[in-house]
Amino acid sequence: MSTAPPQQPAPNALIVDDDPDILIEVTERLEALGHRSTGVNSVEEARATLAQGGWDYLVLDLEIPMKFGRPNRVENGLALLGEINQKDGHLPVVVITAHGHDSSDLAAAVISAGKPLDFIRKPFPRPGHQQRTLEDAVRKAAETQVRQRAGGRAAPTVFAGGILRFSPDRVELLDVPICGNEDSGLMRRILDHLRESTGPDGWKGHTADALAEKVGAAGGASVSSTVKAWRTRVVDLLLKRANYTLTETSLILSGSGGYRLAQNITVEMAEAEPANPTPAPAAKATPALPDGTRWNERQVAIAARLAGGETVRRKDLEAEFAVSDKTLKRDLTAMKAKGLALPQGNGSDHTWMAGPALLKVKGV
Repeated sequence: MSTAPPQQPAPNALIVDDDPDILIEVTERLEALGHRSTGVNSVEEARATLAQGGWDYLVLDLEIPMKFGRPNRVENGLALLGEINQKDGHLPVVVITAHGHDSSDLAAAVISAGKPLDFIRKPFPRPGHQQRTLEDAVRKAAETQVRQRAGGRAAPTVFAGGILRFSPDRVELLDVPICGNEDSGLMRRILDHLRESTGPDGWKGHTADALAEKVGAAGGASVSSTVKAWRTRVVDLLLKRANYTLTETSLILSGSGGYRLAQNITVEMAEAEPANPTPAPAAKATPALPDGTRWNERQVAIAARLAGGETVRRKDLEAEFAVSDKTLKRDLTAMKAKGLALPQGNGSDHTWMAGPALLKVKGV
């Protein structure tokens, strides 16, 4: 007689907000997802309740009082976030903020105080809305906690700044490629322009329209959508490849100050080739597919990894090569058709492994 696996307990959230209407709304939304929750209304209450333990994630409004009835201050929420990060760096945090308190400067302050998993604006978008919703954020928070507790993997490290390393074929952060070569598209041109934009107070900002004109984009909307999609991919990529948590404004800020690199980002250019380099051995011709067609640069890189025993994820490759999901799907589907790559799982998030024909192709 088979035994069903034990059911996982419902995620348990602590909500910190002094507005009773918001506490009720968040509680009801979490309850609809099957999550448990407890609401408190001040820093003092939050400290005492957190000390009891057993929390899977935190939903935190920044503009809260130290004690109930005292003035609300954003600094109170930031201070609490910093304390949580020091005492329990494993606890995922979703920051909620009202209109007027969601500027890029505030986002930068939040990043330096702790490691929010998401930054959701009030009033909350309803499920199905184009913007990221509270439901999206808390699901991600609960899943992050499950991953941290499974298999003994170390808790992710909070990203507090780093070096963007530019070379002709890629841009890297924490030794992870996050953008492809100079010909890989709009995102690389945006990054190249931002790294060259400095002012007396640090990185210089650009409006979306001005940046579009500089990098040859169709318009400001094209820049905004490209940066938004890239931010999301990089957050996911750095967590999976380097075990670091970033927010979507860890690298590029926006808002009233324009698009600009975050102040805790420095830029490093790859070392130039020596004046008289040692002659390199003749490069092998790009290996041909079985029917005589040629691989593109991305397929060559993917094939080399698969042949070496690695598996790859399409979403990670999108961020690395800075191309669309449609482009990567076309690349991998072509490789699958020739027996060079095989998918494992379903959907855009599945992994790919070497296909039976891959090791027969010369040059791989």
